Amino acid sequence: MYGALYNLKRSGFLNRNEFFQFFITCIFISFAFFWNWWRNNDLSLGAGFFVFIAFFAAALLFLGLHVFCQKLKAAQLGYKVTYGYWIPGLLISLLINVLSSGAAILFVPGTLDSELVDRVRIGQFRGRFRYVDLVTMSLMGPLVSIFLILILKPIYFVSGAVKGSFPYALILLNLFIVLYSLIPYPHSVGMNMFRAMRWAFVWAWGIGLSFSLLIIYANIFSYVLAFIIGLVVLILFYALIEQKK
Repeated sequence: MYGALYNLKRSGFLNRNEFFQFFITCIFISFAFFWNWWRNNDLSLGAGFFVFIAFFAAALLFLGLHVFCQKLKAAQLGYKVTYGYWIPGLLISLLINVLSSGAAILFVPGTLDSELVDRVRIGQFRGRFRYVDLVTMSLMGPLVSIFLILILKPIYFVSGAVKGSFPYALILLNLFIVLYSLIPYPHSVGMNMFRAMRWAFVWAWGIGLSFSLLIIYANIFSYVLAFIIGLVVLILFYALIEQKK
């Protein structure tokens, strides 16, 4: 772990260009949630500004932890990953959010490009670029976001388990970071996994989507049930698609 932190420190968590793109992405994310909140609540201008700042701070924290853990895992494995935004996706999601008057909450969490760090990989067995490493460091972000939901769960239930409350919005924020990052748009986590291991991509989507639907429609926070449903989706994928090739 110390070696990973040292490598990450040398390469930097976010350089100036990465931080700018990360900052812009968080603005788009906070607007999507703010616009939905404004639609469902009668807010004054001052209260609306406060809500926007609160969602912006939450986006910085949760997406920041998401990206940090991906970069930390990459540094541990001997890679350097670069964060970026995807402007077409951000603009399209913004347009849909505005046209739906806040009914939709869409955003693009960003992109992730990876490269080998030769000085770290020298002397390692199979030191070349490996697809399993790409999947491992890509999955660290969604796993951390799901763990954050576990932390937010008791806060949500203590506050009355009210859908539409701020704790529920924070849970949705992490859920959507997981789901939208798994969409296979250019250079996304989902695209990296789809190119590297399609079975891992399908399984991750099965788990993430079922976990989200259980929370949104049934108020059930069950990692075990989501894992089982994801496994069923993976089996069906192999039976109906992979074996026919």
